[in-house]
Amino acid sequence: MRATNKNIKENYERYLKIKQVKKKLAEKDILLYKDAGHKDVQVGEAVVAVGEGEESARLQVTLNVLKTRNFKFKLFCDDLTPAPCYRFDSDGGTHMNPYSETDALLDRRVATPHFHCYNEDGVEIAYKTEELVKEQEKLLGDYDKAMGHFFAEENVLSEDGTRMVPETLPLGKDELENPLEGVEFP
Repeated sequence: MRATNKNIKENYERYLKIKQVKKKLAEKDILLYKDAGHKDVQVGEAVVAVGEGEESARLQVTLNVLKTRNFKFKLFCDDLTPAPCYRFDSDGGTHMNPYSETDALLDRRVATPHFHCYNEDGVEIAYKTEELVKEQEKLLGDYDKAMGHFFAEENVLSEDGTRMVPETLPLGKDELENPLEGVEFP
C-alpha cells in the first residue's frame, strides 16, 4: 500500500488551487551551490509567490554535473506539507502508479521523464503531458527545456510576470562546475 500524504488529502481543494493559479519567482536568478552530501550535485532554491501572494512556495532545482540527464525540479508549499507538492524527474526508475480498476498494469507504469502530483486520496502519482511525450527525447540532458515544461505545467512565471521560455530561464550553464575539468585521461 502506498503512503498517503494526509495534509494533501485533507486540503485537496487548496492543493488544486495552488496548482492552478499563477506563481511568480521572487528572484531573477536561481543560484546553484554544491550539495554538501553529494560532490557532483548542485542545488538551488528560489522563493515563489503563489497567486496574489496568499500562499508562498519555494522552487528547488537539483542538477547532477556528471550525469547531465539527471535533474529534478520540485515545488514546495511548506505551509501545506513538507513534501514537494509538484515535481519533475528527468531520469531514474519507472514510477508505478497505484492500482486502479480502470488502468491496466502497463498503463500504471510511467517512465522518466515525468511529472509528479497527488491525487484526491493524497497518493503521489506520476504522469506525462502530451507535450512532454512529444519532446521527451529533446529534454534528456537539456534542463533549460525541461524547466520550461515544468514551469508551463505548474504555471510558474518569471519575476517580471512573463512566461518563461528556455532561452530566458533563470539558470546559467556557466554556473555549473565540472569536477573533471582539467583532468587528463590516458
